Amino acid sequence: MPRISVKEQRRLQILEALNDCLLTTSFSQTSIKDIARRANVNHGVLHYYFKSKDDILLNYIDFIIDKYLAIFYKWISVASKKYTRHDVFIEESLKFINKKVTLDRNISIIFIEIWEISLYNNKVRQKLKQMYKIWEQTVTDEFTKVVKDKKEAKRLSIAMIAFFEGISLLSIVCKDKEYDWKDILDNFNRLVLKTFF
Repeated sequence: MPRISVKEQRRLQILEALNDCLLTTSFSQTSIKDIARRANVNHGVLHYYFKSKDDILLNYIDFIIDKYLAIFYKWISVASKKYTRHDVFIEESLKFINKKVTLDRNISIIFIEIWEISLYNNKVRQKLKQMYKIWEQTVTDEFTKVVKDKKEAKRLSIAMIAFFEGISLLSIVCKDKEYDWKDILDNFNRLVLKTFF
């Protein structure tokens, strides 16, 4: 495994600090000094690594995309050998995504904030569109192994991503015990598998 440079370590430290800030404070209420404090660096140091607070956010979105894609691809490399039946592989993939992303409270809180920012910030909106295109292609690639019609696989991928993002949002907004989100997702997954696979 290649060694990470001090500069890259410091950049990651700052991005992780923004992550921590966004769990408790909105981006608009988070200052450069807050991020620096969480990163345990002088706030002047942040400008050496990033142009602005918005630049930190844009790099953070790239960081999250890379982090979750790496987790997913690592899981796929193991799961594709473990689950040789396509329907079982798809079922286990959906469970994995729901556990690691959809029902991850922290990432949901942060992305609600990023979605809001994207309403008014075109650069953030473009980053989110890029992220969703990557996820769409990743999911479509897996579905086309089972669903032979590529257009149908793509539509299914988009619909599932939208559904999972909606559940992610609702699980934060309706955080009481009124809904069993895992059960709702499990039932949805069963319906998808029964309908398409």
